[in-house]
Amino acid sequence: MIAGIWFVKNTDSEEPVAEQEPASTEAAVVTEKQAVPDTEPVDVSDAAEDASETTEEQTEAAAQKIDADLSLQWTTHDFDTLVSYNKPMILDFGADECGPCQVMAPDLEAFHAENKEKATIQYYDVWEDPKLAADYPIQVVPTQLFFLPDGTPYDPGDRMNDSGIRFTLYYDRETDEHGLTAHVGILNKEQLELILADMESLAQ
Repeated sequence: MIAGIWFVKNTDSEEPVAEQEPASTEAAVVTEKQAVPDTEPVDVSDAAEDASETTEEQTEAAAQKIDADLSLQWTTHDFDTLVSYNKPMILDFGADECGPCQVMAPDLEAFHAENKEKATIQYYDVWEDPKLAADYPIQVVPTQLFFLPDGTPYDPGDRMNDSGIRFTLYYDRETDEHGLTAHVGILNKEQLELILADMESLAQ
């Protein structure tokens, strides 16, 4: 969990783009018949069939869990779980009824569909549940936060100066450590891909 009192070093008076007010157990398969004393041999075909079905169910359940973990829209947020995936993280805090968020949605969905295997990309409706943004200084939507696979904040540095993307860097008041990197407003698919490529270069 990230928590703290944040301040911004790179204050800029220009209004952000498109700003809007916030808001297993494995079953053993018996391979041969075993005789029970004074009885007929036991038919284990049903047990083998049951074990096979159980294995298939476990495989399907595991696949469903992976699909769920790769989902775009989330109603819960656990930063430690996200770090355990060991992928770059792009977290979008928006609202389904927010106009700018609706404009960005198609690009975000297309970007997620193409990159969900190599990056953790999640969207949270913070008007529906403000607690999803409780650990972060989210003031307007849409706002995106960016983290490297180890959970440290992405630092765009001078490499992104020519991108036209304006980032806001947050620092902890007590330690002066870089705690968050944010972008406020709409990002299109090309911009998201540019940021992800830079994040991947830093993670190598």
